[in-house]
Amino acid sequence: MDLGNRINNNMNMNMGRMSMRSPYQILPHYEIIKVKGEAGARSIQMDANSSILLLDESGAIVWLAQTDGAGYLTVAPFDVKPHQTQPPIDLNDLDSRLRHLEELYAKQSNSGVSKSNKKQRNAATAADESTDSTN
Repeated sequence: MDLGNRINNNMNMNMGRMSMRSPYQILPHYEIIKVKGEAGARSIQMDANSSILLLDESGAIVWLAQTDGAGYLTVAPFDVKPHQTQPPIDLNDLDSRLRHLEELYAKQSNSGVSKSNKKQRNAATAADESTDSTN
């Protein structure tokens, strides 16, 4: 077997090993850090230039804890509420609602015109009556 074939075989075997998960491989451990109130959030110890989200067990709050270059800690609360999916928009319903609004607008416009006509007639009648009384 020549050297080139051995190198290719070794590379293929190593690539196969890298793609398969070893039973002894250590996976990272993830955890949600829980605190109680602002005092609990302020008690967290962190390295400089770090940030972390903390779940408050005493209410629906998430704390954003950050440190600056000198390691000074600041915490900011954020309210949390469960996500609610909005129902899809029904285009037929929108069309009927738009027609209803147009009808209401037309009625108000017509009543506004008739009111202004009445005001004009009343003003004209009052002017005629005042002219008649002066004569």
